[in-house]
Amino acid sequence: VEDARQRFGLRGAGQIIAITDTGLDTGVLSTLHQDIRGRVISLTRNEYDPGNICNYNGIDDPYGHGTAVTGTAVGNGLLSGSNLTTHNYTASYAGSAPESQLVFQAAGCGPTGGMMPDFPMNLYHQAYIRGARIHSHSYGEVGDGSYGAKDRDTDRYSFGNKTYLNIYAAGNYNTPGNVSNNAKNAITVGGVIVDQPNTQMYARGP
Repeated sequence: VEDARQRFGLRGAGQIIAITDTGLDTGVLSTLHQDIRGRVISLTRNEYDPGNICNYNGIDDPYGHGTAVTGTAVGNGLLSGSNLTTHNYTASYAGSAPESQLVFQAAGCGPTGGMMPDFPMNLYHQAYIRGARIHSHSYGEVGDGSYGAKDRDTDRYSFGNKTYLNIYAAGNYNTPGNVSNNAKNAITVGGVIVDQPNTQMYARGP
């Protein structure tokens, strides 16, 4: 990532990234971690939980997953040695796009983990009208590789909004074949460690 920043000057400036995940740090814009503070366009609760399975309605992140994902994507490394004035992120813990802005949608179940996100079309459209064109979804469930309603809606929205890209985790279980995000018009990310078959990895590939 650092090589691409230096060679091409790609640091995320002018881009807005949407993330749907458990929650974001304190849930209060003024007290968010300094690596992301001041660049959050919106922070909202976006769940579908009619049975109140989550029993949680916060936008903070006691579980920590959403905050980690956000740091990986848009963190600027301010507290680990980056220099924002000179755009120098070398040796810091800056994310991939440290100068981008963020639209965050919280859908987590608090300290117990788990996700109850809203319907895909609702998530995508809210992010789109707020300027996001890249949308990260680092969650999944046990799947059998089939093409479901969520995949259909993702493809339909992407086809109608061709500058909008959804990025999904292939799944969220350390077992081969459990791929739960199977849309065609999205990027689905999995992982394979060829020489370390016993290493635990979520969203494993085939």
